[in-house]
Amino acid sequence: MLAKRLGGLVRDAKNTHPNACNSYYYNMMAVFQFMIGHTDWSIRALHNITLIEPEPSAPPIPVPFDYDFSDFVDVPYALPAEHLPIKSVNERHINGYCKPKQQYIDVFNYFLSLK
Repeated sequence: MLAKRLGGLVRDAKNTHPNACNSYYYNMMAVFQFMIGHTDWSIRALHNITLIEPEPSAPPIPVPFDYDFSDFVDVPYALPAEHLPIKSVNERHINGYCKPKQQYIDVFNYFLSLK
């Protein structure tokens, strides 16, 4: 429904590299996931992420879902993935790729403006 509302299509292409996604929306999504303590997602595996192409050949927009393993939801069974350097979802770990510092500053400023 979101893809239709945006006038785009759902892209079911696994192994899409995060750098192939729309950079602005990728950064927003990664910081949001960090803020709520959610590491149970993967763009490459399309795990708890849907990719929406807003128009043909445009970089896809990653749209997250299913937050039960986040610190924000706080269910007793939530655990971080074994390969991560954290032992609890109460710890924060950025599950994204390195981006220029200014891109993250812009995203933090955006979220702070909504406070």
